[in-house]
This record gives sequence, structure tokens and C-alpha cells, in this order.
Amino acid sequence: MISSRRIAWESVDILSTMYSAGHDLDELRSFYPEALGYWNLYAERNIAYDDNEPEENERGFPHFALPGDGYDQVNRMLCFAILLAWESLIPTLIAIIDFNNHEKDGLVERILAFYEEGRPAPPDDCLRHLPYFKTLKIFSAAPSDRPALMAEYLADWYRASRREPYYNSHTRDISFLGYWSWEAAAITCLLDIDDSSYAQAPFYPKDLVDFARQARKDYAPQGFDPIAANELRAKAGDPCLKTDQWQSLDMAPQVHDYQQDDIMDNLPFRKRRRKHFLHEQLHEK
Repeated sequence: MISSRRIAWESVDILSTMYSAGHDLDELRSFYPEALGYWNLYAERNIAYDDNEPEENERGFPHFALPGDGYDQVNRMLCFAILLAWESLIPTLIAIIDFNNHEKDGLVERILAFYEEGRPAPPDDCLRHLPYFKTLKIFSAAPSDRPALMAEYLADWYRASRREPYYNSHTRDISFLGYWSWEAAAITCLLDIDDSSYAQAPFYPKDLVDFARQARKDYAPQGFDPIAANELRAKAGDPCLKTDQWQSLDMAPQVHDYQQDDIMDNLPFRKRRRKHFLHEQLHEK
């Protein structure tokens, strides 16, 4: 469990470092499913450890504790899924994030609501508070007000991050991964904000936003749009809702034909069988 946790931590750090070092964004995109595979592996090992831990007070810990340093890791992994056009994998990530994280976070929940229907109303605060709390008003603002609010958020982002684990990391050993407001970029994509007024702001990964917007077109149907009114979803073991092609939300996405009332398959994943969410493959007939 400990070794798989270390690999999971390192995998998201590799994504951050690759971006800061100027790697091609397609290279980052290619690595993301592998990184999520390491997160899945750690989740499995952590659950097995939890199930076999004899001391009750040693059980029930989250994979990534949102009130602690796990918040930064979850924030980056979630934002990279959006910015690297792997939104189809977010349901897999949701299960990892939700595990034993009983306290909910305002920013994380607002983002996850785009990808999972029926989540409870998000709280009006963030577990790490600053800088993330200041993003919440962007979600509730009128579209015309969002560019100015995001510019304000970015202007104060680094100073407001002074209690975060990455703050001042350029002065410490080899822990510096670059200073980037990943959430500002992800929110810009999710809310389709015109970023022309803050495109040159420090800490804003403008090229990732441009990549994400283009990649949603280039990688269809592997890309994934946030929940739409005409989208259907079903779990493995459920009866099929409609005769059509369905695409798994997994690594890598698989397409299967189902007849209405067929039972949805439990799809294989790296020699292990797991339940996966499915969404309808929308296409021209």
C-alpha cells in the first residue's frame, strides 16, 4: 500500500513537472491514463490494507485526504483530466476522491457536479479555504462578470496560497514543480470563460486551456463533454436503457453494442474486473 501510494503521488508530480519543463502537451495527454492507473492501483491496495487492518482506529482513512495535502494532489489530477481532454475518465477518479472523504469541498464538488448527476449541493466553503474559496463566486456569477473575477483571482493567487504545500517551494530542496493555478484553467474551460483579459496573467497555463478547447474536438469520441440533457448513463449490471453503441468511461474507452434491456457488461481492466460507468456514444446515424 505504501509503495503504490508513493507511485500515485509521484505520477501527478510527473505531470506537473512535464508541463513546467515544456514537454509537448500530447505527451502529457498520453501519460495521464497511466497516472490514473497508478491512482487506481493505490486505491485497491489501500482498500485491501483497510480491510485487513486489525486496529479499528487505523481504518477508514481516505485515499487522498482533502483537508490535508491530498487536496493539492486531487486538484491537480482533476484539473489535468479536464485540460488534457480525459474527461471520460473523471468517473473513475470520482470513486477515488470520494473514498472516505466525508467532508465535502466547495470547489471540488462544483467541478464534479459537471460529471456526475445527483451529487449533493456543494458547500459554500473550501476545506483548504485560500486560495480556492475565491473561485466559488466565479461559478455563481453572471457570465459577463466571470472574466474580471478570474483576473482578480489570478492576481491574488500566489499570495493567497501561502498556507499551501507548494508555496515557496522554489526555495526548498527539489520539491518545486512550477507555480500554476490549475483550477483557474479548468474553471475557464468548464464555464467557457473568455480568457483574453487574463491570458498573460502569471500562474495561468494559457496553452493548456487552448489545448483543452481544441482537444475536445480532436479527440472525439474519446473526449467527453460535461453532462448533457440528452446523455444516458448506466452502471455495469444494469439493464441497457436504449439500443445503441455505448462507450465506457475507462482506460482506454471501449465501445460496445447493446440492445435495450441487455445487461451492461462488467468490463475488464488490466486483468482485473471492475464496475464501470457507461455513457451513451452520441453520433450521427
